Amino acid sequence: MSNHDINEARDRVCQLMDKTKVYVETDLRKMLDSECNSDEYSSGGLAVPIGLTCFAAMDLFGFLLGKSKKSVTEHNFEIFMGLFPEQGYEQYAKPLNEFYRNGLSHHFFPKGCGIKRGHPKDKILERGLDQEEKLLDYLNVDALANAVLGSLERIREELRQPNSVELIKNINKQLNHLKNGISKKLEHITPSPTTQTTTSAVGSVTLPPSVLLGK
Repeated sequence: MSNHDINEARDRVCQLMDKTKVYVETDLRKMLDSECNSDEYSSGGLAVPIGLTCFAAMDLFGFLLGKSKKSVTEHNFEIFMGLFPEQGYEQYAKPLNEFYRNGLSHHFFPKGCGIKRGHPKDKILERGLDQEEKLLDYLNVDALANAVLGSLERIREELRQPNSVELIKNINKQLNHLKNGISKKLEHITPSPTTQTTTSAVGSVTLPPSVLLGK
């Protein structure tokens, strides 16, 4: 890559990290700081959206840090969890994906397991009693979010280093794989739009096509 190409790649990766700060890190911290109380069984304490946001970040950045052209969630988790402050969580990539991530994404509830709000310094995966005093495996979403936020900051620190060129080039290459894969799939679904419109309860927000994947 020429110096011009490297500078373009650096700008693109910086743009991605800026959007990650807004859409992932800031939202995660706001949910974690929410007064929503999971101790009252009338509320889930935002455990589900916290968990889903964490899994989305782990899936994306695990792919961006890897070398594969094809995104495989379990493999992405394994790569990303290698950044966790507490070592050894990579071995839990398979159950995290199969039971918790797939459970929350497809059924809204983990498959035969539980999720809870807990102390951020506790274990990510715990075993305890449910409301009916039955032993159950739990995902502590506060601990998971704490590890995800720390790992994203670690990536950001690596990108600030003078020798970060190879990391920038790899993330840029992976962004291209991701963008090309999405573009090919969208060709069979919708015409190529000039903008994307995201509808919400209060109206719609028009975003440029590069809002997630860069230029």
